[in-house]
Amino acid sequence: MGPPVDGEPGGSDMAYEINGMEFSADTTRAVARILEGACTGEPRQRLEAQYGNWVTGASWAEPPFRFYVGRSTGRKKIPLEIKRRDSSGGAALLVKNIVRLSEVGPRGRLGKVLWRHPLGG
Repeated sequence: MGPPVDGEPGGSDMAYEINGMEFSADTTRAVARILEGACTGEPRQRLEAQYGNWVTGASWAEPPFRFYVGRSTGRKKIPLEIKRRDSSGGAALLVKNIVRLSEVGPRGRLGKVLWRHPLGG
């Protein structure tokens, strides 16, 4: 089974890769493409994300967070939350729980929304 289509989670337990970065089957392809592009682009793009319920799209009662995307060094390369551009490590992103992704522009100004869960976010 191939990767999920835009806006839809995958339908199996199979993970998929985009340019070597692995995503779980329930990660929407649009989110995966944004994260992979933010990791490999030059200059690296800073993002703001909101976590929430991946089924309903309702955001959790916690503030959004800003980060750069990194890639783990293990056998399976997963997306990491990197706090600063010059940091070398970070925590694994809860990718399936992202309900909104926005770009962060110059001087920390919030840019356009890159992806929003179809039911909320």
